[in-house]
Amino acid sequence: LVKAVSMENETITLMGEAEHIWDESLMLRNRKQLAYETPEAAEEKDSHVSRIFEKPPKPTRSRPIFDGAARGWTETFMSSKRQQSLVIWLLLIFLAAIWTLRAHSLHKHVLKKPPRLGHRIRLAARYLADSCREDGKFRYMARAGGGEHVDSEKYDLVHHAWVLSALSQYALYEQGGEDRLKKEHKGDVPVDVTKALLNSARFIISELHVPMQQSKSFSSERIGDFLALWSSSMDGRLEATTTANAMILSALILADKAAGGEVVDLRILQSLGNFLVEMQRRDGLFYRRVLLDSSSSSSSSSVQASREEVCGNMGLPLFALLLLSDLDRETANGVACPGSSWLKPAIRGFMGIAREEERVRLSNVHHKMSTHYWVVIAAGELLRDGSPYLNQSSLPQWYSFTDHWGSSEWSIEDVKETILNFVEWALESILTDFEVLPSSHHDRDEEMFGALTPQGECFETAQRLRALVSALSFLPRTASDEQRSSGNNDVLSSRLLLRSRVERAANKATEYLSSLQVQSPDNPCRGGFMRAKSKRQARFPWQEEPNQHVDDVRMDFVADAMVALIGERRSLLDKYVSA
Repeated sequence: LVKAVSMENETITLMGEAEHIWDESLMLRNRKQLAYETPEAAEEKDSHVSRIFEKPPKPTRSRPIFDGAARGWTETFMSSKRQQSLVIWLLLIFLAAIWTLRAHSLHKHVLKKPPRLGHRIRLAARYLADSCREDGKFRYMARAGGGEHVDSEKYDLVHHAWVLSALSQYALYEQGGEDRLKKEHKGDVPVDVTKALLNSARFIISELHVPMQQSKSFSSERIGDFLALWSSSMDGRLEATTTANAMILSALILADKAAGGEVVDLRILQSLGNFLVEMQRRDGLFYRRVLLDSSSSSSSSSVQASREEVCGNMGLPLFALLLLSDLDRETANGVACPGSSWLKPAIRGFMGIAREEERVRLSNVHHKMSTHYWVVIAAGELLRDGSPYLNQSSLPQWYSFTDHWGSSEWSIEDVKETILNFVEWALESILTDFEVLPSSHHDRDEEMFGALTPQGECFETAQRLRALVSALSFLPRTASDEQRSSGNNDVLSSRLLLRSRVERAANKATEYLSSLQVQSPDNPCRGGFMRAKSKRQARFPWQEEPNQHVDDVRMDFVADAMVALIGERRSLLDKYVSA
């Protein structure tokens, strides 16, 4: 009983304590003291806390300044880490832009959009048209800087015919509408070359005449016998070259076509064609020149005895005769076909030079073929798509091609295949000469990039480019099912590969020619083309003379470069349309 009473009293006591406010002192009083909470440990803990709070803790953010001078905007802007990183990035971008501009200037990169190819063609045409005087002569030569040239008073009638031919081809190019695929820009409009065509054609026609002893027959029916460009040779005899008269004939035909048939009498063209046929040898090749003795009374015998040397530029008479055969057509059984008096000698010339080159190549395995770029240009006129010369539908069934003696007869397919094989060898020679040039001609960052010759002459590069783009008009672009089934897959593959090589070389040469054009708006030679871009490496004093003419702008340079660019743009447009 006593124990029960004591336990009850203890329970009452505990319940009374629970009714008091709970505080920390009660908790500490009723729990057992831990080992680390001995009096010594507590004293050490108090001293450690006092050391920590001797200095105030470092604040997490800066206190606002209410006194002193006000801070500037730069100090305020740079006080943020995010703003500091922004400034650093802007500085890096600025330095990168400076480095890029300097790299472009060192490597001569053009940061602005270069003129398109059609605009360059019109600039060249405007230069030639503006340089034509009232008497029909062109500005022969000038300096690219705009100054007068010491040889500006000289003149060459063959170069004149070259320019007339180029302007005629430009007029036909604009009439075809090939430069109207894009919207014309301000200041980039077609150039009116009609006046220059008419004046220059009249001038070159006035220079044609017959030999002095036949001057009375000029107005007779024998006008076509020997009407040509005659000049006096060093020994006093009359001289006429095949190249000059072929160039004049082709230029007059193209000018007459561009002007709508109102430039030259057909009889004058026929007389020039008769002169070329008279200069052709029996094997199809052409003599280089003919010399006439002014005291001779029989011109035919004199001509027969005085023709000498083989013409090195065979393509020009072939090209001229093809154009004349298309202009001077004949009708047989109600079918209008190319004139046989001109087409057959032209085909005979193609076959003659192809057989001669094959003979030389078989007799000498180390023979290097000449760059017959004018033969390739003439082959482009003969074999292009839509040409009337070897078209079965435009030739009667009895139409055939034979050699001079009539012993060998060639079908149209034989003619095409023979010419194609020859053109392949000629193109291989042009491409090989370019591909073996130093790396400076193939590296886009180099000054000579795209030059097809070692020295980068404008005229030579333009002539080769004309041959390349002419070949693109008849080389196969793709292999059709009919061609694959014919069995000549090796020949077809080689020609497709040849076409890709030609396209790459032509694109590079176009860039080089474009870089030779004078572009400054204030330059009187704007639109012209310089002779070359860089000077030759001269080891001897006599080699320094060509370096003095690097910046020459001669009229035939401009003419040939413009025609080459026209051909390149046509091939690019054909590729774009076919794609």
